[in-house]
Amino acid sequence: MQLHPEHRNIAYGSHKRQVFDIYRGMGTDPSPAFVYFHGGGYTGGDKSSIHHRLAARLCMEGITFVSANYRLSDDPEFLAPLHDAARVLQFLRQQAADYHLDPAAVGVGGSSAGAASACWLALKPNPGIRCVAVTQAQTTLDPRAIRALIPGPTWRFSSYQKLHRLTPEQYDLPEHAAQLAALDFLANVPADAPPFFLWNRTPDLPLTPDLEPSPGIHHPVFGRALKGKLDPLGIECILRPRESYPNVEGEELEAFLLSDAGDFLVRHLLNKNA
Repeated sequence: MQLHPEHRNIAYGSHKRQVFDIYRGMGTDPSPAFVYFHGGGYTGGDKSSIHHRLAARLCMEGITFVSANYRLSDDPEFLAPLHDAARVLQFLRQQAADYHLDPAAVGVGGSSAGAASACWLALKPNPGIRCVAVTQAQTTLDPRAIRALIPGPTWRFSSYQKLHRLTPEQYDLPEHAAQLAALDFLANVPADAPPFFLWNRTPDLPLTPDLEPSPGIHHPVFGRALKGKLDPLGIECILRPRESYPNVEGEELEAFLLSDAGDFLVRHLLNKNA
């Protein structure tokens, strides 16, 4: 299933990557919106990389799907990818009437690095975000926190060295402590955080020192750590690790995951049972 956006390359800034596409929800005006940030380790990726099955489901339910590009970690502005995620939301709220959106009914999500951006946005105080649905997410971008969660070399993941503009040898220096702590949004979960749905295709492998960075950076332990923070606050946090769907692979697995994610988003963005 291949969707085509109603509006392409809407600029929310002056940089060539500060653009997004809109897949218009059917029959609802103004409509809720789900804003999606692509993956790519903050070094690549594109807004065309969306879950078409999920986008189609949301559009049919009356939810507008927005897919955004953003500047990458090599941009002169420090943490440009994260700041652009905030700019997208700000732009959509300010221009909501132009695109027939309900600024009070916005969810965010993404894959991998884009999922981390969505978590960063949603775990700020008073985020104004109704719900979050992410895949392969990192729920902290502080390499010291990642080191505490996952034994082995995952905390040295090269893409995040580029984002932090630090080497692993610099991570524990006192002069960088505040800079990195600001990226440990898992440590500062607000009491008004929105509900979360997190799913992983990466298996729940044993957390041993020989775990390689690629499965490590997408490990379900990130979701479990967030759930451990949200559950005591009474905030819904649904985890769907790979093992939740035994004996299914490939497209069938993707269909189950996206169906469950769609149910969650419909329930929260439209305030109804899916």
